Amino acid sequence: MSAIFQNRQQRRALERKAQKNTRSENCGAARELMALGQGHRLIDLTRKAIDQFGMPPNTCAIAAQHEAGHLITALAMGGIFSKAYVRQDSHGYWGGFSSVHVDGVHICGHVDVKQNPARAWLLTLIWASGVAGEMVCGNYHPASSTDEMLLVGGVAATLANQAGVDPGQVMNVLLGTSMQLIERNRKAFDELTRRLEATKVLTSQDIAEVRVEQIERAVLVPTRFNLGKEGAQ
Repeated sequence: MSAIFQNRQQRRALERKAQKNTRSENCGAARELMALGQGHRLIDLTRKAIDQFGMPPNTCAIAAQHEAGHLITALAMGGIFSKAYVRQDSHGYWGGFSSVHVDGVHICGHVDVKQNPARAWLLTLIWASGVAGEMVCGNYHPASSTDEMLLVGGVAATLANQAGVDPGQVMNVLLGTSMQLIERNRKAFDELTRRLEATKVLTSQDIAEVRVEQIERAVLVPTRFNLGKEGAQ
């Protein structure tokens, strides 16, 4: 029996259960139906992404490149590594996670863009570096990490408004600077990507065994946020 047919049978059974049982049981059936719906949505989106762009946004290789991009950029700024992994969920969708602290602030932490634009720039540089890792390998997918890139785009728009430039210029400098940092550490990037793809997990020992060139963070911040002209030196 195919997985799709099994799923349809399960859905029909849950629908009948939701109709017949008590209210409290209906809630449980509704939650199960919702989970099934999310599963179908992930699978459908993956298929649509392949149809639209010719490749899935969620392969193990791309997930490893994405996380390695985050790691190299954060480590180049002197970030403290905690953990990183890639994994495949029950629907076959690959994703990953990296935990790096820069100056005691987790890369997913909140920063006030208007009050501290330089710090916002540096953290957003790290957020954008996952997609930059994919770009360096020629594997960028427009549907990759859209939630992450929406966050990057929001910060970029605020910074662009402050600097009086086009948001597209800010995005170009962010991605361009991240790609430069990765290229400067290409050997380490390739090794971290290889290890992530092979073992699915990176440890502190893995990080200790690769050399990442440190760079003065001030160099990464465009002078007076003249973002249309300056990036990494």
